Formats: sequence, structure tokens, C-alpha cells
Amino acid sequence: MRTGHKVIVDMTGSLPARMAQLLESSWDNYKVATLSGKDNLGISLNKIFSKCNYTKVYGTGEPFEMQKDIPLRITGDWVIELSDTGANEKIKAVVLNLGSPPFPYVPRAIKTYLENSGVKVINYPLQAETTPDEPVGAEMLKPEGGPASLMVTVLTLTGQSFSRETDIQVFQTEKADLNLTIKADFFLKINGKDAVIDLAGLEPEVLSLLKEKNYLTLSVAADKDPLELIVKTCGFLGIQYKTGPHDFKAGAGNESKNVILTIPGVIFKDSGGNPVFASPLGLPDEISTFLAQKGYKVLLASL
Repeated sequence: MRTGHKVIVDMTGSLPARMAQLLESSWDNYKVATLSGKDNLGISLNKIFSKCNYTKVYGTGEPFEMQKDIPLRITGDWVIELSDTGANEKIKAVVLNLGSPPFPYVPRAIKTYLENSGVKVINYPLQAETTPDEPVGAEMLKPEGGPASLMVTVLTLTGQSFSRETDIQVFQTEKADLNLTIKADFFLKINGKDAVIDLAGLEPEVLSLLKEKNYLTLSVAADKDPLELIVKTCGFLGIQYKTGPHDFKAGAGNESKNVILTIPGVIFKDSGGNPVFASPLGLPDEISTFLAQKGYKVLLASL
């Protein structure tokens, strides 16, 4: 083992028990795993793993959790947490699944992400990749930055027509000797009604005047959270959305043998009915590819 621990596997049970006891009692770093002809592969591996001095071995369905930027919850027949020797080994844990193909398919993009995160997935018997990994029509949306750019992206995705920096008269005297005109950051129509989205921070009195003129108003000037801006905009437009964090199953099977990623974000649909996943995280390419394969447009939400 990477720790210097040594395991002798007696495949046929021919090593006398006294000899096995002598080996283990005489050398602290030796263990003997004794198998029998009746043991199947699963039983044999359990006997071997019990002698390997691993940090921990998680059984079937028992979740192994990794708290990273994107938290991971991983299950399998075995999830083996390897010992940390301080030698900067890349692989920190191994997921092992046994059974007849096909296994629950985990996309190559996720396997690559897991290995970069220190987790190796092994399915036995080996199975050839059967699902294409290249996303079809993948679309990664990265606004230039700032609330205006994010707002333009959301409105465009949802198919909402709008105009920018529009002059709106909010007050005029009878003799027209006094006019008050404001510049609306976004002017649009929602269900036939005039509407204004304010990013600059109009005074409450001005917003009140707009409402008196039957304008629908949304002010997001004080919002510093890009997801909150998206949520309020979707609500203003009457578009359904789901707030997160969201769990995504990487594999096609149930949760007893799967990789589940938990990603903060908001899900809404574009004008064509396709799901958009907006997240404040700079998602790794493998995760963006995975989401695109599942049919999502990925929007990097930042202000």
C-alpha cells in the first residue's frame, strides 16, 4: 500500500492459520487475507479491503462526500478513502462497482472532473464508452460583467423585447411649463403594460410617479447578488424559475451507485422552452460540458 502496509492474499486458503498469525504478530506492517474457493469476487474484496488499513471503506449506498467549490456525493459498491501520506498523491479516493454491464453510465467529462478532484471511478468488468461525450448545441453564456449586461442576457434569453436608456415623462403641469423626464435603464411591455426596470436607483418618489402613470416597475439597484437579480427579473416577467442549490445525478442509475453534484444556481427557461442554468460559479469546463449534455444552456451570473 502507499503507506508501506503490505497485504498477502492467500487465494486458495492453503496458508496454515498459524503461519498467518505468525506473520501478522511478527511484523506490524503485514496482514494476511485468506480466501476460500467458495468466495465470490465481492466477498473476496471485502476480506482484502479489511486488511488494507484504508482510512475508511464506504459500503454500497453509503455516501462519500467531498466539500469543494462544487460539493460531491459519491456512492458505489465500495468507496475507498485512501490514506494521506503527505506525499501529494493525486488520487484520494477510489470508487469501485461490480456487476454485469451496462453500468450506470457516468459521462467521461465527470470522470475527468472527479480524477482532477482526486477521485477515480472503476467499473468491473470494464465497459466501453457508449454515450457520446460531445455536447450537441452546447451554449456557454458569459456576459461582459455588471448588472446591465446580465439583465440584457436574461431578457434576450427569455425573448423579452426591450429598449435601453429610454426617456419617459413622469410629470407635466397643465400649462406644460414644467416637465419631469427620467431615463429608464430598461423599458419594455409585459402583457401589454408599460414596464420599467431600474438599475441606477431612482428615487422612491420617482418610482411612485411611474406607478401613478400605471407603469410596472422593478428596481434592482440595491441587489448585489446576481442570482437575486435573475430571480426578481423572472418574477417580474412572470417566468417560472427554480432556486438552488440543485442536485445533478451524473450517472443514469439510482443513488446507490452514482455521482451527485450540488451546484448553486437558478433554473429558468428560454423563449424556446429550453432550460437555462445560471450559476455564480466559474464552472470547470467538465461541469459545463456535463450540463450542456443534459440540455442546459449555462449562464455565468456575475455583477
